[in-house]
Amino acid sequence: MAFHVEKLENEPIVIYTAYEDFNFPDELQTLDQAIRDHLDTVSEPTFIITDVHKRLSLSDLIECTWTVSHGNQGFWYHPKTLQTILVSESPLVRLAGKNLISEDFGKVNVHVAETREEAIEYA
Repeated sequence: MAFHVEKLENEPIVIYTAYEDFNFPDELQTLDQAIRDHLDTVSEPTFIITDVHKRLSLSDLIECTWTVSHGNQGFWYHPKTLQTILVSESPLVRLAGKNLISEDFGKVNVHVAETREEAIEYA
């Protein structure tokens, strides 16, 4: 599988990792459903850490941002999502994450971190 979803033990944190072979156009909905299914089982609001190992193309980034910002559905808007933390060293991904906070891009409750460790510490 091109992604992995894990729950940190004794912490309200779920981490999903998208690997190099993750295909955003084809697998984004599958990933979203896996995270929502997990959120349906937790009892408390949870941080979602998105760790993107994959180098994203501009078209991947535009599609992902558009999908998140149009529709108010998916794990970004799940009632148990406390906040989404985007992890990437890519300046383009970091810029997209910061734009998602704006009203024009869905007003998503997102924080941007450079490393997984920084994201876990923030959560």
